[in-house]
Amino acid sequence: MAIGDSNSLSHSNNLQKSEATLFDEAYSELLGVSAFIDCSLTNGSRLWIWGATKGVLILFHLLRLRPDYSSSVAGIVDINPLKQDKFCAGVGVQINSPQSFLAKVDEDDLIIIVNPNYEGEVRRYLSELCKMRVSIFVLKSKM
Repeated sequence: MAIGDSNSLSHSNNLQKSEATLFDEAYSELLGVSAFIDCSLTNGSRLWIWGATKGVLILFHLLRLRPDYSSSVAGIVDINPLKQDKFCAGVGVQINSPQSFLAKVDEDDLIIIVNPNYEGEVRRYLSELCKMRVSIFVLKSKM
């Protein structure tokens, strides 16, 4: 929530242009992710989002852009026990522990790591414990 006084807001065109530019860039990035998902989801494979904080935001906008993905979303994975077994606001997707994910993941599922800072950790975890062949996509930090 943000509280502000509309009388004190700037009517600068620069601010409006920068907001529009940011939106256009984010939308363009989501289209790129969408194209990758289209190529990766085949024959009943599903989509997993790794990281709930950024993941729910990305998933919310991705599902607005591509509502047809809703049937392909298997869940969100997060290491925080306070988030696990709950459902994300706005998208209704369940947050799974990494252990729960391992029990549910299927061959050829797609995992999107939303925070590139955790890529190494997640890849190590998957290489050590995940017996399924999965695809991994890492979002760039500018999203």
